[in-house]
Amino acid sequence: MKKDRSFLFLIRRVLFYLIPTSGMRTKYIYKHKSEFKHIGANLFWQPRIYPSNPELISLGNNCVIAARVQFINHDVVDYMLNTKFGGGVCSL
Repeated sequence: MKKDRSFLFLIRRVLFYLIPTSGMRTKYIYKHKSEFKHIGANLFWQPRIYPSNPELISLGNNCVIAARVQFINHDVVDYMLNTKFGGGVCSL
């Protein structure tokens, strides 16, 4: 089931990238705003990249997201340390 969701998310990201104008991308974000933690009024979304884990992103009122902005809402430090050093180094 998780594999199905990740495949659908990949398809969504590709389709989002193909949306030609920023106004259309903004409308798409508003249409799927339930995926985000919060989206305020008067959002303008210019990047072509759909963020991973949008449920961790909260955008307030009057936000303008410029082109080439990427949201990094987690990193791989925990995975890297536990893999490289045999586990037990980093625990949350």
